[in-house]
Order: sequence, then C-alpha cells, then structure tokens
Amino acid sequence: MSDLESFGAGSVWRKRVAPAAFELRRIKGIYDRRVYTTTHLHEDVDSFYDYEFEDLYAPLVADGHSISIAGSGHRPEHIVTGKYTVEEIRSKIFTFYVDLLRWLHPKEVISGLARGFDLWLAWAAIETDTKLIGAIPHPEQAYGWSEDDQKEWTTVRDACAETHVISPTYWQRDGDNAMFTRDRWMVDRCTHLTSFWQGTRGGTAYTNDYAIKCGKPRLVIASI
Repeated sequence: MSDLESFGAGSVWRKRVAPAAFELRRIKGIYDRRVYTTTHLHEDVDSFYDYEFEDLYAPLVADGHSISIAGSGHRPEHIVTGKYTVEEIRSKIFTFYVDLLRWLHPKEVISGLARGFDLWLAWAAIETDTKLIGAIPHPEQAYGWSEDDQKEWTTVRDACAETHVISPTYWQRDGDNAMFTRDRWMVDRCTHLTSFWQGTRGGTAYTNDYAIKCGKPRLVIASI
C-alpha cells in the first residue's frame, strides 16, 4: 500500500451529494485503488464506493501547495470514546494529520485553538513545519481553562505564523457569538475543511453546515 493510499483507512469522507442527503461512510481500506467502506457507520454492511481513489480525493490532491486547510472538532469532554481513551484518540488524530500534512504540503493550516481537536491539529502543523494560522474567537478564549490547558494554548498561539482575534467580545451586538463568527471566518479563508465530528449538534456541525453552503470540500473523521 502506497503512502497515497495508506491514510484513507480509518478516515471518513462525507459523500458529496445533495446537502439534505449527505452521508457519512467509514473507510475500511484501499484495495485495487478503490475505497472499501461501510454503508452505515454502526452496521457491518459493506460496499465498494463508486469512485476511483484519485476521484474521491481529487479536491484535496489537485495542488497541495495551493490548499488552505481549516479544522474544526470536538472538545475532549464531547468526544464519544468507545474502545479508546481521549489520550489514545488524541494520539491517533495527531498521527493521522501529521501523515496528511506531510503528503499534501498545504500552504497553511487554520486552527480555532479550542481545546481538543483544534489544538491537536495545530500540533500536527507544528510538527510538520506547516504554516499555522490561529483564529482566536475573542481575547479571553482561554479564560477559565485549567493551568495546563492555558499553557498549551499559549505555546501553540506563540507558534502560529499569524494570529487573528476575530471578535472583541464573546457576544456580538447582533446576538451572534464569537465562536460562530470565528467558525465562519475560518471557512471563508480556507479552501478545504477537515473535522473530527461524531454527528452531534454544536460548533463542529455548524462549521460543516456552513462549509456546505460555501461549497468547500471537506474531509470528515467520524470515529477512530
């Protein structure tokens, strides 16, 4: 199995059909340049995805150096752990994105710098010397976090090539909050969105929905 094919296993592509009928599929492996998937994430019914491997990933691999990847995902307390602990999931996600970034060589990664997936993706960008853009929703993003979490946030923020504070305060005059404003800013800036999303409603679902409206290609991991 080549490097091109290897990190399809275990990831999920959110099938590009009509927005009302989007379907998550778990990718089990790559055989004869086709992606072998389950038709439902929680059933043992298997089928071959009806695309060649390059066709499935064409939006990602066309020109890696022109790609700007934004990431959105769950905080640790919102992750459904299953057979793995949060730390094991963190390790697997970090490794997956290190491999992905080393293969694609994108021009930049945009992270919202939230606890959990956002910071894990940011560490993968740091590990691969990928330009890291920090999208800080408001000046007090890390307020109230644990001391260790604040130290990690500060370390990652200081490693960013650019940081952008999106809103002056959490709540906006129009009633919107800085988190959603930050999410839209990230999607507007990026060419591709990637996310760790397990199907629950919240900020990650909102970001994916907004990316759909904007027509941005997305790579979604639903489970490990």
